[in-house]
Amino acid sequence: MAAVTAILAITGPHLADLPGQDNPFRENLTAAGGALYYGSAALVYALPAVVGIFWGAPLVTRELETGTHRLV
Repeated sequence: MAAVTAILAITGPHLADLPGQDNPFRENLTAAGGALYYGSAALVYALPAVVGIFWGAPLVTRELETGTHRLV
């Protein structure tokens, strides 16, 4: 998370302006810049799901295993 935050903090302001519709610098979006922009956007969307899978699933199964779900 810290590495992604550092990369986005360094490149974010420049990359945030590039994909605009009426931006004259749109053609300057290189393949590497586009990959970084869209890759980081995909990571931002996928990261909560991955955290939920690997952190939430053990919590739920432990509650079911110990039977504390009956208390609720």
